[in-house]
Amino acid sequence: MTVLTLEALSKFFQRAGLVVDAVNLRIEDGEFFTLLGPSGCGKSTILRMIAGLEEPTSGRILFGDRDVTFAPPNQRGIGLVFQNYALFPHLTVARNVAFGLEVRKLSSDEITKRVTAALAQVQLEKLGQARVDQLSGGQQQRVALARALVIRPQFLLLDEPLSNLDAMLRGETRTMLRAVHNESEVTTIYVTHDQEEALGMSDRIAVLSGGRIHQVADPKDIYERPATRFVASFIGRNNAIEATVIRLQNDMVTIQFANRSELTVNTKQRAPGVELAAGAKVVACIRAESLCLSANGQIDGTLSDIEYSGSGFACIVKSNLGNLKIEVPMSVQLPSRGETVHLSMSAAAVHLVQP
Repeated sequence: MTVLTLEALSKFFQRAGLVVDAVNLRIEDGEFFTLLGPSGCGKSTILRMIAGLEEPTSGRILFGDRDVTFAPPNQRGIGLVFQNYALFPHLTVARNVAFGLEVRKLSSDEITKRVTAALAQVQLEKLGQARVDQLSGGQQQRVALARALVIRPQFLLLDEPLSNLDAMLRGETRTMLRAVHNESEVTTIYVTHDQEEALGMSDRIAVLSGGRIHQVADPKDIYERPATRFVASFIGRNNAIEATVIRLQNDMVTIQFANRSELTVNTKQRAPGVELAAGAKVVACIRAESLCLSANGQIDGTLSDIEYSGSGFACIVKSNLGNLKIEVPMSVQLPSRGETVHLSMSAAAVHLVQP
């Protein structure tokens, strides 16, 4: 069992400044772990430091008990798939996959055996003799994955590998990646800005912003119980509504919004560090699908934008609490743009975070 540990890992660039800020992280053996965040949050830099392509400014990287902070990439036992795949266009698929094994000077029989198995694993067994430049983007992505897996890495690092694929191919390749991970059981660290990819594929997710980790949890907790206002706003279609605690009684807390409406929720429905004393400021997070059109609700507003999403309508309501996102299923009669609407929220769907 090999655990990957980052201890107070930081990276400073002369022009960009501090892009990774004292990150502490533990990735368990066999996990599919995702670094998720917007462009420029430091996720790819963390991956490059794990791979040995960037040296940390401070902190340590441990593979089990082995300190690899300044070890060269070829001594780390990692497989890496880049965003642009970095394949050799003049070589066949099989030769691309075999490259790492040839560098390691394995026997020709062992190379043939491993390459055949790796191509079968990514469903390219019939394309071994094809040239890489004759393949589609999705097929090239699979070649890059096979090349990373064939060396039997300790860790598989994937840097936004699906970003160059169209929507249908992304869906198919996500399924294939997860199947490959389940079969190989190799510890996988996946970098993406796409929350759908992260939620659908990961055992656990670290959400980053500004070089710092805001939350590490499984996809369900990330989605339903965000730890910070940033996580709440970044993941899914979420509404963050400012409120004030007005009353605390046993395990229930009553909050008041700027429009004077009140809502009572269970004190367990909050992120760590949220103060619930009377007068304390909080942010009530409620997802778009949990705000409902009703005859009499806590919030009044005007339906300002309607976007058809296939299964329903994604809408914006200009309200006395700001612009709110709602999702209206096809089964509900949708008012016209510009009409006055009333919104209600279920107390059970609200999660409190710090302002």
